[in-house]
Amino acid sequence: MLLIGKFAENTYVKLVAGLTLLLTSLYELIMETEAGLQSEHGIVIFSLLHLLRVLPELQHGASEVASTRAKKEK
Repeated sequence: MLLIGKFAENTYVKLVAGLTLLLTSLYELIMETEAGLQSEHGIVIFSLLHLLRVLPELQHGASEVASTRAKKEK
C-alpha cells in the first residue's frame, strides 16, 4: 500500500492526470458544443484547480534543483 501512496502523491503523476483530464474534457466540450451544459464543464474546472495545486510543487522542486546545481558549481 505504501508504494501506491507514493505513486499517487508523485508530482509528475498529478501533473499528467490534470493535463489528461483537461485535454480530454476540452475535446469533449468542443465536439459537443450544441449539447448545452454538460459534465465536461465541471471536469474542466476541476482539472484546472488540480493543475494549480501542482504548480507550487513543481516550482519548489525546480528551485531545489537550481540551488543544488549552484552549490556544485562553487
